[in-house]
Amino acid sequence: MNIPDKLVQYYVFDGDNIMIGVADLTLPDLNYMSETIKGAGIGGEIDMPIIGSLQSMSTSITWRSLVEETAMFLEPKGHTFYAKGAVQEFDSDTSDFQIIPIKVTMRVIPKNLKMGKFDTGTSIGTTSEFEILYLKLEINDNTMYEIDKANSIFNINGVDYLAAVRRTAGLSS
Repeated sequence: MNIPDKLVQYYVFDGDNIMIGVADLTLPDLNYMSETIKGAGIGGEIDMPIIGSLQSMSTSITWRSLVEETAMFLEPKGHTFYAKGAVQEFDSDTSDFQIIPIKVTMRVIPKNLKMGKFDTGTSIGTTSEFEILYLKLEINDNTMYEIDKANSIFNINGVDYLAAVRRTAGLSS
């Protein structure tokens, strides 16, 4: 049995495949939009999720220092970046470790920049926060989910739950 253990290392790259600095990446929370339904035939209320519709998703990059990328990512336009890493797994049958690739891709627009704090001998802690328009998670080269809000794609484990919606609305055949 393989036991997922920890993220060994990762790197953050921009859309041009250039490493963009030493940083901590905070991943988003994924919360469905929902509406409460009640009425005849329902014993109470149900907070019913809306298929393929998520609440606002945000991510942040905390930089060790004020770096050139903080200005680049404040430009009021879309940006693409991704994090590629290695997850360590322990095989309990063989007592060996395995390394599993993980990749998170995001297309974002800037929301804010917290410049951080000047304090001698410490990280400045500059933080760029972004709204996520597109999110894709790949583990071991398999797409776990791909969410594209602008193009109504909501692919979870190989099933695009908005395909029928696009077809019904006349967006695809």
